Amino acid sequence: MATEEGMSDREKAESLIKAMSSTASSHPSAQVSALKAIYHELRHGHDQTAQNTKVLQAHTKALKEHTQVMGDLAAQMAANSDALGRSSGR
Repeated sequence: MATEEGMSDREKAESLIKAMSSTASSHPSAQVSALKAIYHELRHGHDQTAQNTKVLQAHTKALKEHTQVMGDLAAQMAANSDALGRSSGR
């Protein structure tokens, strides 16, 4: 069997099917079970990727909002400092 690094999911599945074809031909249910397992593994991987993408998007949005608030706070603090400086006659 070839190295799995750099192989697409489809290539990995095809490689696995070829590797087990000699035993699977005498046991068709084994091949069906293997294909179901491959399908569920690939499906779970894609679902997990989609979930991680949503979480990262929400985190990015929260960080942008935080950055905006912190920028506004810095401007307000600078304005307050200027006002205090003027009121004390400096």
